[in-house]
Amino acid sequence: MVRARSNGRLTAQASPGFARWTLLGVVCALFVIVLSPYVLSLPPTIGSDWMWYRNGPDRMAACLPLYDPAMLRGPFDYLSLGERWNMPPWALPLVLAFNPAGQLAWWAAMSTALIAAFLLVWPRLPFPRGPLLGLVIVLSPPFVMGMSWGNMGSLPVLGVALWFVGWRRDWWWLEAVGIALASMKILP
Repeated sequence: MVRARSNGRLTAQASPGFARWTLLGVVCALFVIVLSPYVLSLPPTIGSDWMWYRNGPDRMAACLPLYDPAMLRGPFDYLSLGERWNMPPWALPLVLAFNPAGQLAWWAAMSTALIAAFLLVWPRLPFPRGPLLGLVIVLSPPFVMGMSWGNMGSLPVLGVALWFVGWRRDWWWLEAVGIALASMKILP
């Protein structure tokens, strides 16, 4: 910021806002440098978890049991079983609703659910704590994975946020919706 003194000379002085934004920029750069290798290792397909969820309706359409028998036997390596239905049975209607729309619509819905959850319970923090907290959350691996893969884990996060808002406002119906959403994913 440039200011004029009483003697007519101009002086340069950094404003407090400039220092805050510089600090925020440095922290952003550090997070990007530290997390870049991890983020770049994510699968390139947006909403790739849809392939796991789509397996349930596909199995039902083929007159097969919802759960593959290999999933019910143990012990097994969870990741070696491939893209197989591993959600609770009550999540099937939700996935069926998205089946015609497909992977991109599923990803958009899960990403919207995750963002809505954070916006519902976001604390009103002064600068720079508010933006720094947001940066930590947005660059955290669970958030990055949820936003890139379209993971159903977004629904329990939204469920907890809705339950909390319902509890704060004494709205029992919103608490019930929150609990129902929080139970959508019981496995990793």
